[in-house]
Amino acid sequence: MADANHPMPRELRQNVANIGLFVLNHTVSVMSDPRPRQLGSLININREMPQACSAAPKPPLQSENKSPAARRGAFSLSDGLV
Repeated sequence: MADANHPMPRELRQNVANIGLFVLNHTVSVMSDPRPRQLGSLININREMPQACSAAPKPPLQSENKSPAARRGAFSLSDGLV
């Protein structure tokens, strides 16, 4: 994700990294002083992340990498769809 050519937008990559840092730091904090009320944010992130990731729009297909038949929705054996 640190690669400048990564297909994910820079702002989204930064947000993912920030969430990771928060989770890491908060986990260390909870481990050093475990109290049930401190777990709420970690539990919420754990519950919300799969939904957020599955709701993210998929990057557009690059039609220039497809054969003309594949762009029309047809396929041939040369398209690798055997």
